[in-house]
Amino acid sequence: MDPVASEQALLAMIEGERERRCSALQAEAEAKAQALLAAAHASARARVREALLAARERAEARVAAASARRQTRHRLARQHADHGFLAEAITRLPAALGARWAEAPSRREWITHALGQAATALVPGTWRIEHAGGVEQADRQAAAAALPAGVSPEWRLDPSLPAGLRICAGGNRIDATPAGLMADREALAGALLAVRGCPS
Repeated sequence: MDPVASEQALLAMIEGERERRCSALQAEAEAKAQALLAAAHASARARVREALLAARERAEARVAAASARRQTRHRLARQHADHGFLAEAITRLPAALGARWAEAPSRREWITHALGQAATALVPGTWRIEHAGGVEQADRQAAAAALPAGVSPEWRLDPSLPAGLRICAGGNRIDATPAGLMADREALAGALLAVRGCPS
């Protein structure tokens, strides 16, 4: 074989091997680059997802905190309004009760209701009924129909009472005077707020 042809064949073989190795190295480098790029993209997507999730959680926390603050402000405003309403209502209540006592129909209803409470709490026998002014014979007659069997009423005017009555028997007493009706402030506040909440 001619040395020049032999040299040309050897050079061609070396060039082919070089190209094959370069192609293999290039393919391997491109595969690694693709893998690194894919990993970088996956990592970037994961970081974006985490950032978005953290941002959403922060936003939800801010919304929840704002809602809690709004509810607290609303509750405090309602409590303040309720407090003002109760203060005014309790101030006006004695006069309103006095006005109800002055009207015969509501006075009779008041007396009948108090006697109904006494019937469940007091023993039969003589009941001393201390009452404010304004009680008429018709009131006593209406009350007689509401008295349980075995009860004998002793009606006594107490000029110190602005309205209402107290029923005493067996060492116990039902206090249906304005002071007695207003003694349990918590129950009174609940009743007033319930009436306030009722539609007109």
